[in-house]
Amino acid sequence: MGDPGVCSQETPARRQNPWALWLAVAALAAGAQALNLLHAASEQGCDPTLLRCSEGIEPFSTADTDSYLELARSIRLQGFFTSDYTTRPAGYPLMLATSLLLTGKPLPALWLNVILAGLAGLAVAWLAVRFTGNKAAGIAAALLFACWPNVYQWSPLLLSDTPHAFLAVCAFAATLRWRDTARSRWALLAGAAWLATQALRPTFMAVPVLLPLLLWKRGGRRYLALSVVVWLTSFIAPGFQLIQNEMRHGELFPAESPQSFVTLQCYASSRLRAELEDASFEESRDGCLEAKRIDPHATAARELDYLLSRPAPATVSYALEIFRQLRAPLRPFYYKRQAESYPSWWRLGRGFMAFYWLTAGAGWLLLLRRDRRTALFLAGLAAMVLLPAGLTHWVGARIRFPLDLLFLPVAVLTATLAVTRLLQVSKRLGRTKGKEDPVSA
Repeated sequence: MGDPGVCSQETPARRQNPWALWLAVAALAAGAQALNLLHAASEQGCDPTLLRCSEGIEPFSTADTDSYLELARSIRLQGFFTSDYTTRPAGYPLMLATSLLLTGKPLPALWLNVILAGLAGLAVAWLAVRFTGNKAAGIAAALLFACWPNVYQWSPLLLSDTPHAFLAVCAFAATLRWRDTARSRWALLAGAAWLATQALRPTFMAVPVLLPLLLWKRGGRRYLALSVVVWLTSFIAPGFQLIQNEMRHGELFPAESPQSFVTLQCYASSRLRAELEDASFEESRDGCLEAKRIDPHATAARELDYLLSRPAPATVSYALEIFRQLRAPLRPFYYKRQAESYPSWWRLGRGFMAFYWLTAGAGWLLLLRRDRRTALFLAGLAAMVLLPAGLTHWVGARIRFPLDLLFLPVAVLTATLAVTRLLQVSKRLGRTKGKEDPVSA
């Protein structure tokens, strides 16, 4: 099946290849994040350019940062292949280890987020043009990306969230560009981007299952061979992690892993206890995680039995948590130390996010008619993010973050169609009025 509709047409915007526009889009996205990083550094009393702080990395770190840095130091001292990646994927610690090797400090790695922001903004704009055939839609998507508060809250922090989200958008766009043009360089870029994305966070571990949807089209042997290469690159990072888990711990998902089923059960059961028994979520979760360290299998059986013995409340709790994660309000800070850097920042609440996802959902239905495989791929990504999110507990918009950016061009598709229809109606009304009230010569 081909890709019918606007998405597959060779529009004038694409034939003209407006490099000036694309460069401006990339500069806008990167410049906004550069200013954000400089602002956050200066507000924390740090050297804004070199990111040197009297308090070390404290202004830019969270509870997760120490584990990334510990692994980065292990990579430097013991080597990449001998380090243990049970608790964290290898990608972000490797980035920090490179920064430590080149500069002696981890903070300069934050400047990589600025570069990736430029590429991601470019990708979002290109996707909007591809989906709509309208250059103005690309500009609108770029402006929306540059103003998106979630981007601002993650980029000044030593976490894998920002580079993962930016690279996921780039990988998605590069894969579609490869499918459209069959040029080898786009296959290589798509493969490299998926490899990096998969190495940073386990959110999209199931990408290898979905990627054939995006890659498939009737082409020659060369297209098929390079598409297989792109597909295989998405296996490398999760495959490496699973093999190491099996070799070190004798199981693919050891209890020590944050992504283990035991961990998810501890969060889901603790949330249900808080809802049904008026218990403290934090105390229940911490007790469960401590029991998991002592006897993970018995803990998993106990928590699963608690959930299965209450099927109706557990199902309602699960579904409501998914909607809660989707409607989590956007804000420009996550870590409490960053909050003082944005005292008067405008905040988009739950009402805006409900409108945003309704708009994105309408755009997805349009995309489903025009480019079914791309729409199904996006739906699969959304499912692999949100289904585990229903087992967790309130973490703001952090879990949902990659979806925000991936669906921006889809939401713009709805807005473009709405504006086009309004302009058409306006022209018709103008013509009708002109016929009813002719102007005499």
